Amino acid sequence: MINAIIVEDELIQIAYLQNLLDDFFPEVRVVDTIHSESEVVQRLTERSFDLLFLDVKLGNSNAFELLEQLPQIDFHIIFISGFESYALQAIKSNAVDYLLKPFNVNELRVAVNKVTDRINNKESEISKSLNELPGAENCLCISERDSYTFIPCQTILYCKSEGNYTNIFVSNEKGDIETILSSKNLFHFEQKLCLNNFVRIHQSILVNKSKIRKIQKGSRELILSDGTILEIARDRKSEVLARLMR
Repeated sequence: MINAIIVEDELIQIAYLQNLLDDFFPEVRVVDTIHSESEVVQRLTERSFDLLFLDVKLGNSNAFELLEQLPQIDFHIIFISGFESYALQAIKSNAVDYLLKPFNVNELRVAVNKVTDRINNKESEISKSLNELPGAENCLCISERDSYTFIPCQTILYCKSEGNYTNIFVSNEKGDIETILSSKNLFHFEQKLCLNNFVRIHQSILVNKSKIRKIQKGSRELILSDGTILEIARDRKSEVLARLMR
């Protein structure tokens, strides 16, 4: 999920952009909208977010002057403007894109895709570095909203696909089951070396072999050590049994 803030002094433009994001970009969540230039610096400093939609002209100020007042810029910026003349300055400010009003959903999609690519590339670089730490070969590194979580592979019960995402079911120190959502798909985890001890029982489910307690004869029910019941795909049962009996 990409958390976004809209800074725009025209309320009708805020409504237009927010409606486009709500209707066509479920991966973008607007966490704040700011239309008063006097509030911009304080409210941007107080919030944690990934993407800023920033109007170039804000009352008597311009966006570049306001950005200079921020202690740091650790977010991506898409400028929006009714003037072409600021585009070069926006590029020099490392903007992801510059949308000229009135922009349409296709132009917005190109800009948002650029942000998504930048975020994914940065996360891949960080995740690669973290995975090279000592002992990381026995863990999964999951990028979450505010942190990177290391999950010992032996604590994972199973992974379940949720579209392009994956839910990871983990047994914690107390024996309770926690669910961690990753933006990576199930195939990504199937390729991880530390999951060699896992078996795919269904197109959407990858199970830790050491957590399997029994498989019911005459059915396709698989029961895990915590009592969770999963169903093996009809065309995978023979393969699953063969792998478990090696």
